[in-house]
Amino acid sequence: MWRQLRGAYGIDVFNVTPIVPVMSGVSIGHFSTMEECLDASTGIRIFFEPDGDCALSDIPSGDKVLVFGNTNQGNGHLSRPEDICVKIPSLNPTDLYGVNAAAIVLHYLHGQ
Repeated sequence: MWRQLRGAYGIDVFNVTPIVPVMSGVSIGHFSTMEECLDASTGIRIFFEPDGDCALSDIPSGDKVLVFGNTNQGNGHLSRPEDICVKIPSLNPTDLYGVNAAAIVLHYLHGQ
């Protein structure tokens, strides 16, 4: 699913965590933890969480790091003061929050 989203929206750099052996042949970055993955990123980081405090319309233009995933606990606690946390609500708990939020966000960003 992630590989399809990457191709469909022309994502330049794509990183995953944890390391997924089945994706080892795909040209993506693999990191053991979300902290390592975020430390390797540069630029404004935008987190997408069910309890975020910003709207999709608050996403700035230009290069950015989009942070999705971690269904069990979210990633908002890893954000820095200069990061943005956008609310993508989920009416019910889901095991695939990240990929669903990514599809919503990428469609929104490319539909403008």
